[in-house]
Amino acid sequence: MDDFIFPEDIEEENIGATDLDADGGEVTISGDGRELKQRSETVLSVDYCAQAMSNTLQKYGEVKKRIAEVDGLAMQASTLRCKVDELKIDLLNYLFQLSFGMRLQAEMDKCASKKRNFPLHIALKRQKLSSGASLLMIQLRNSSPFEMIKWNLVLTTSSYQTSTTAERKDKIFTKVIPIERLSQHSEFIYEVFCTRSLPLSLFFRVHLLKCIYLFGNREPRAFRIALEPIYLTHWNTVTIMDVPKNTISGLVYYARVDEEQKITLPDALVYLICDGKQTETMLLNWIIINTVTDRCDCINCMVMDDDNVRWPFAIEIKKRGLNYDVVLKMKNAKMRCTLIDELKIRILVTYKESLQIRMRYIWKELKEKEDCELLLNNKSLSDCFASLIAKYKR
Repeated sequence: MDDFIFPEDIEEENIGATDLDADGGEVTISGDGRELKQRSETVLSVDYCAQAMSNTLQKYGEVKKRIAEVDGLAMQASTLRCKVDELKIDLLNYLFQLSFGMRLQAEMDKCASKKRNFPLHIALKRQKLSSGASLLMIQLRNSSPFEMIKWNLVLTTSSYQTSTTAERKDKIFTKVIPIERLSQHSEFIYEVFCTRSLPLSLFFRVHLLKCIYLFGNREPRAFRIALEPIYLTHWNTVTIMDVPKNTISGLVYYARVDEEQKITLPDALVYLICDGKQTETMLLNWIIINTVTDRCDCINCMVMDDDNVRWPFAIEIKKRGLNYDVVLKMKNAKMRCTLIDELKIRILVTYKESLQIRMRYIWKELKEKEDCELLLNNKSLSDCFASLIAKYKR
């Protein structure tokens, strides 16, 4: 019972030892070496609370500003990431399209006998309108398993017709045709309206261009592919009058010898330009464009001149030993000479394509001289054609 204290055992002096501190709000009671301290809550002033709240709001604003900056940086990083992804996609597309272009160039470097299945086919058709204007229809077919994206088809054409007027002087025209997308095994058709009448004899240089936009302020570059040239002549306007059953009796003969003109082709040259099919019928089919004849070596035709006047003529193929005679019979001497000259140029063009020699190597510039184009090193058409015939003559 030593630890139990009765009330009467508490001495009065112990009560006097109690210390009250009203100012400090603190009470201390001592007994048997024990202390008990008690603090009351501090009373805060209004100014102190306002200052604390202001500081808190300021810190909140700073934190909010930093969060906004972080969000902005995150958005910039996301935008940059999207741009990088887009650049990667564009770069892959460029590489893919350039790979497609290099394959086309590799095909173009082959000789004609090995590129008969060339993946791109271009066809041009010229049509005269009643108003005097002309319409040039361009058809591009993609037979490859690749898709063409953002290419440009460039046509550069020149006329070699002679004239004394300034308006009919030799001019060079260039048309750039954008091709946004050309899928596999599909066609692209484009029409060019010309306010003036296009001449019937036109030589087209055809190129494919792929623009490459580099990074920074560097100038863009272009990847260019030279395709086969296209030569439109009066032969493209030829229509067949009739195909006689008897090629001898059905042929229109002219009484005067000077109303007919002929060129002689060696059989080896005929073999080359007719893709190995060496017959009178195949040569006639090659001369008369887009014509189907069956075992026929002569035909009656109509041709249109520059004034939209149609002229009849007859053409006959004769096999004579190791040569083929192409006989053209027509009363209009000027048109007859024009057809012969254009036929010679077509043979030269086909020959050079077959031997993998580009037209840029043959044609230096287009000049006017007796309805002929001057070839490289100033040889006339007749001299160049005679030189070709001499190479294959046996």
